[in-house]
Amino acid sequence: MIRCNFNDLKVFRDNLDKLTNAEYDRLAKECCNEIAARLLRMTQKNTPVATGTLKRAWNIEPAEKKGNVWVSVIYNTADYAIYVEYGHRTTNHKGWVTGRFMLTNAEKEIERIVPQLLEKRLLQKLGEVFD
Repeated sequence: MIRCNFNDLKVFRDNLDKLTNAEYDRLAKECCNEIAARLLRMTQKNTPVATGTLKRAWNIEPAEKKGNVWVSVIYNTADYAIYVEYGHRTTNHKGWVTGRFMLTNAEKEIERIVPQLLEKRLLQKLGEVFD
């Protein structure tokens, strides 16, 4: 005859039940805000500085839930930001100024580190629940 003790499994189930949808949403919002803040810092770091206006014009909107997805928007209010980002023709229309890809390069970099950030935050949250 085989005997099994499921007390630990029941404790595990009870601890998982402590994580409500509100706590999942709070964790997702915190993660989204953290990732967006890091992306903003990387983008500002990549931004060329002549007068500093372009660098100071980067802004961020707090995370907001849209459907099942958390969204945070990073934008630049400088009129000429898009031309610095992607490039533009010269004023005499005979040449091309290459873009600096400040946000594009920062997005590529953040995509590389997001899984580690999320894993760290999730393990931290699970540690809080199970302690």
